[in-house]
Amino acid sequence: MDAISALTGSQKSIGYLLNKAYKEEKEYNGRMLMTIIQDIQFLGRQGLALQGHEESENNFIQLMKLRSHDQPVSLLVMKPNL
Repeated sequence: MDAISALTGSQKSIGYLLNKAYKEEKEYNGRMLMTIIQDIQFLGRQGLALQGHEESENNFIQLMKLRSHDQPVSLLVMKPNL
């Protein structure tokens, strides 16, 4: 009986774990969105177009690649476009 109570006492409820995972994902997505918005604002202030002639020459993608050295989130946002 002591082993069962020790095991259940250390486990978190499913609701708690799901809520925690949701909160972490929401914060992560918020950081990614802010990175994208900042990059778009930067390109706009510089008077640069977001897209280029080819996908690999895209100003937005190139800026995300550059920022990924400082912010790994940037690289994850653009992974499908690599």
